[in-house]
Amino acid sequence: MSKQSVTRLFTSALVLVAAAAGLAAAEPDGPGRHHGDKAARLAQFDTNVDTNGDGVLSPAEREQAKAAFKAKHAERHAAKLAQFNTNQDGTLAPAERQQMHEARAAERFAALDTNKDGALSLAEFKAGKGERHARGGHRANGRGRR
Repeated sequence: MSKQSVTRLFTSALVLVAAAAGLAAAEPDGPGRHHGDKAARLAQFDTNVDTNGDGVLSPAEREQAKAAFKAKHAERHAAKLAQFNTNQDGTLAPAERQQMHEARAAERFAALDTNKDGALSLAEFKAGKGERHARGGHRANGRGRR
């Protein structure tokens, strides 16, 4: 990922955080049902990123946040390789990648199948779809991650 892409991603994240702060303040029913207190999460974000607490991200704070993001990404990547790279060559072959996608699909199905009967009812599907979109789910902005 190029430096410009990371900068755009980080800037987009900051805009989203600002928008979330506005939504959190305007939320009539209190904190989100599934994700706890939004104000507390935003305060934690501010503490993690705005380390000097002045309300402005300095270039050093931005660089530190970028480095933390890259480190977390590398950690997730290493965990996926450890779990699915069965031939230990350091990359995911098409079959290994397919196994990873199938495992993720099984996790999603298990989360949606709330009564654990092995089938999704329309109600379970709708409830899961609502939760996913409420938290800004996959491709919620129409652009996706790919």
